[in-house]
Amino acid sequence: METVAERFDTTRQTMLSQLGAFTDRTREAGLAFATETREAGSELARAARGEAEAWTRFFGERTRPLLAEGPSVPEVDVPALERRLLVGLRDLLGRLDSRLQSRLEDPRPGQPPLEGYDALPAKAIVGMLAELEPATVAAVASYEAAHKGRKTILRATERQAA
Repeated sequence: METVAERFDTTRQTMLSQLGAFTDRTREAGLAFATETREAGSELARAARGEAEAWTRFFGERTRPLLAEGPSVPEVDVPALERRLLVGLRDLLGRLDSRLQSRLEDPRPGQPPLEGYDALPAKAIVGMLAELEPATVAAVASYEAAHKGRKTILRATERQAA
């Protein structure tokens, strides 16, 4: 028969093992997030640099003939120019937002949303939903729909999201 000390030692070993696994997983997730954020920031910087270069070319093409002609300067439709710039920026930010939302909804594309997910019965997964972040609930719904398609889980994720 197991003693209290042995039971404590077993619990300690189990918890140390789980703590190590938790630390490794959160470190990996943090590194993945930092990499994705750095890549998105670099993409934004490249886009801004490209736009600055395009504006430099645009104004260069427009001012060269004006400087050659002399003091007569045509009217520039500043509001239309500003609108074109803002529409371009909105489109760029929309693309970046889509990538961000995709990453938040499915932080590990193609991977189960929870450790051991594929081995869990539907009842266990439904019981966990209330404790999960909204992004993880969305990942559960997406993964379940693409794989097993269990209606119990899909309905529960819909209720949780509402």
